[in-house]
Amino acid sequence: MKNCLLVLVAAFVMVGCKTTNPKASYSSDVNFSGVTHTNEKLRNDSYNMLRMYMSADGCREITRVNSTVTLPPEGAEGRKLSKEQWEVVGCGKTYNFELAFTEDGKGGAFFSVKKL
Repeated sequence: MKNCLLVLVAAFVMVGCKTTNPKASYSSDVNFSGVTHTNEKLRNDSYNMLRMYMSADGCREITRVNSTVTLPPEGAEGRKLSKEQWEVVGCGKTYNFELAFTEDGKGGAFFSVKKL
């Protein structure tokens, strides 16, 4: 059952999603550091997606996130693409993810998450 849930969550994550919930936020006890080109809303949505992925892996506790820009924003205005690597620490483990962000042309962004 756990493997099925992980596959379903991974499939959802790989498809990506559009940010939609401005009230979602990461816990204030999480130490978020590093460089990111995300705004607070996109960072929160990204964090919540990572939290779902880690929860499917049995970890419900994130204590630290460190982000690094691997591809600065490039492309046409409204369609810029950027990539970041987020190192996420929780439950005594370190998880590394690549996040790709693409502007949607309407003031929002799509993002995808890939476990490294």
